[in-house]
Amino acid sequence: MHIVLPGALPDPEVAAELAPHLTQHAPTLAWWFLYATAKVTPSAAADTWCTPLEHWLLQARGFQPAQGEHISAGLGPLRTQAPDDQPVWLAELIHMAPSRDGAALLPAEQLSITEAHAAALLASARELTTGSGIELDRDSATSWRVRSPELTGLACASPALVAVSAVNDWWPRDTIARPWRRLINTLQMAWFEHPVNLERTQAGLVPINSLWLYGGARINQLTQPLPPDTVIEPALLDAATRQDWGGMDPGAGPAGARLLRTPGKDRSHAGAHEPRPIHHPDRSAPLVDAAEIPRLETLVVQPLIHSREPHPERTSELIGAGIHPLLARLWAARGVSQPASTEWEGLIPPKRLSHVDLAAELLADAITARKRLMIVADYDCDGATACAVAVRGLRDMGAQVDFLVPNRFETGYGLSPAVVDLALRHPAGKPDLLITVDNGIASIEGVAAAHAAGMEVIVTDHHLPGAALPQALAIVNPNQAGCSFPSKHLAGVGVIFYVLLAVRAVLRARGAFPDRQGPRLDRYADLVALGTVADVVRLDANNRLLVTQGLRRIRQGRMQPGIAALFQVADRDAHEATTSDLGFALGPRINAAGRMADMSLGIHCLLEDNPERARSLAQSLDAINRERRERESTMRDEALAQLDAQPPTRAASVCVWQAGWHQGIIGLVASRLKETYWRPAIAFAPDAHDTLRGSGRSIPDVHLRDALDLVSKRLPGAILQFGGHAMAAGLTLHAAAFEDFSRHFDEAVCTLSGCQGFDQTILTDGSLEPDYLTAETAELLHGQIWGAGFPMPSFRDTFRVVHQRLLKDRHLKLFLERDGLRMDAIWFNHAEPLPETIEAVYRLERNTWGGRTTVQLMIEHAATAMLPTAGR
Repeated sequence: MHIVLPGALPDPEVAAELAPHLTQHAPTLAWWFLYATAKVTPSAAADTWCTPLEHWLLQARGFQPAQGEHISAGLGPLRTQAPDDQPVWLAELIHMAPSRDGAALLPAEQLSITEAHAAALLASARELTTGSGIELDRDSATSWRVRSPELTGLACASPALVAVSAVNDWWPRDTIARPWRRLINTLQMAWFEHPVNLERTQAGLVPINSLWLYGGARINQLTQPLPPDTVIEPALLDAATRQDWGGMDPGAGPAGARLLRTPGKDRSHAGAHEPRPIHHPDRSAPLVDAAEIPRLETLVVQPLIHSREPHPERTSELIGAGIHPLLARLWAARGVSQPASTEWEGLIPPKRLSHVDLAAELLADAITARKRLMIVADYDCDGATACAVAVRGLRDMGAQVDFLVPNRFETGYGLSPAVVDLALRHPAGKPDLLITVDNGIASIEGVAAAHAAGMEVIVTDHHLPGAALPQALAIVNPNQAGCSFPSKHLAGVGVIFYVLLAVRAVLRARGAFPDRQGPRLDRYADLVALGTVADVVRLDANNRLLVTQGLRRIRQGRMQPGIAALFQVADRDAHEATTSDLGFALGPRINAAGRMADMSLGIHCLLEDNPERARSLAQSLDAINRERRERESTMRDEALAQLDAQPPTRAASVCVWQAGWHQGIIGLVASRLKETYWRPAIAFAPDAHDTLRGSGRSIPDVHLRDALDLVSKRLPGAILQFGGHAMAAGLTLHAAAFEDFSRHFDEAVCTLSGCQGFDQTILTDGSLEPDYLTAETAELLHGQIWGAGFPMPSFRDTFRVVHQRLLKDRHLKLFLERDGLRMDAIWFNHAEPLPETIEAVYRLERNTWGGRTTVQLMIEHAATAMLPTAGR
């Protein structure tokens, strides 16, 4: 009889005492450990790696590991001889893909991974894990070592074992695994079409899209083919689960072992010695029993609050470089180790962009030959600002240039054949050369149609390329294979700005402009900053430089008339402009044109030089945005009412649709539902021919594109098309298949995540020192560049609520006290009263009233807390 003992890592002393009992009275126990052995090459400094329990069990069976050999049966965090003795796990580069059973993986030995590919992916992974507390190091091209205090207790079996079955059967389902799940989803999004994988795809190799962590504390579910008489001894399982070992005594139970009582503790329980068969899941049955699911409103979760990992060494280096101590702490937690230049001299040179020199030569030739140029834009803020930068910059250099922009509801996205037809019929005449901005990398058919119509194409884009590229004269994209540009996070507006820098350099070299003369392209930094922030690209050092320069011009009043007008209609002070103004006031007003009407209105606003006409256009955009907000609010309320009126049959996801909903707004509704219930959400609107157009938003625990891929396999024919990435995706669905799709989507979410409910996490910068609760600190933070990948600071502290009242029946106005300091606070869109003592997550803002500026706390979350006892 075989005995499987899952889930235990006792202390070495306990293991030493326990092992003889187990090996004597369960002589085949070690069979499983030998069966689960995985070998890797450890670092040169490491000795034999082996968890204590494995060590005694394997030695008792006569198995002696060789020097340098790694043994893991999934029974404990691996430990090195490092002084800090931190738990170390292994991670192997893999390819993971959805399958009919959930997901399957190909391990490293089947992937032909080169050192160069591994190094590039490691650099990408390290960037993504900055501030997460997860540290990655390499042992070899395929095997990495992982350290993280957050993952203590996490467990997975080795990739060699998992490869023979469904991934989800081997994946821990507890909350300990969630930091790793989030990282894997982030990696899959970033690596989906990483330049490394583009090269692999072109070479006919399988992409590397994930990591598999193994060597943890337990194997959650056994799916390996074991002998039919295998049982799990409940007494051992109970002891292992609680890691509470009182001693073992032979004689009872099918294994000849039972758990004894320890004085003062009764660990006996009824049925403790009944054999428990190994469970094999029935994948044909629904994962969730509808009768056991609560109403959806009860699924609104309370977030988990965590603090970013401090980095004292980085902080000290930044302070030594003259950075304010608080900023040094905040920057260090965001991965910054030394101050980066925010002056133009620090900009990455354009020549690092692949094909930029070729594109510049071609554009310079076209300008000199007086060819007609046409900018093909995109219908979001990044596309609109990129178009405005291209038109303004090329005109300044003497080009004949006009623009057109696709319509979301008529011609679809990018340079499609339908857009080529529009170009041929453009009022400015048939263009000789099309230049795409913020699109085009996937426009294979459109570029071919342009060639057939006698037009050439230059593509400038920042989106991830596919396996095939359009046959354009030149493609400028930092994310294409082989491009050495260090920043992969340029927005579309950033890419065309770089192209213009290169064009000006070519024209200077040809003598078109005197040395160091020509148009001042820094005049368009405000447009570059707006598009960069609105597109929510990662604000790495290069993007922070671009945004800093743009905000500097805006604050100085040296901005485009259209941007000045947008600040006015949004009732924002341009002299105090921040990234929040760009992302939450100006950006939505530009985007509203593309969602509700025609983005050309937004582009004309950004191109207008007459302040009065610019203001009129901005007012039109503001009116469209008000209509967008009203439609969004109505659709959101209808979605919530629908979910409230119809008891849900699913708990892990939200799918809704209603006749009359607007296709341009469903993504915003999905985002609101995702935030409300903290689970993947898809909102649908009617489309033509009895179909629904859907837009989804997800959470870090669930890779949305993979979930849709899995549904397409389990429910063939229902989804007409889909695409996207981990956090957002779109699809077209047969209307008649909505209910079946909703059920299968929920099951796919459960399958891929291993969860039926999810915990939201709020990441803070920890406690703020009381001396920094000042208007001066708020001013300091206000002047910095925050955004995607470099989030605005939030802090976490305990306060006494001195006074509270409602404003406009929607917002909670507070007067708080901490350490003898009293300050104003406000919690927008929260009307429920708070207890006397709260733990709050908050940001610092300035509050100017009557000529006096004070600090105000902007509450993001609050819950009941207990003040510490005096003297503690």
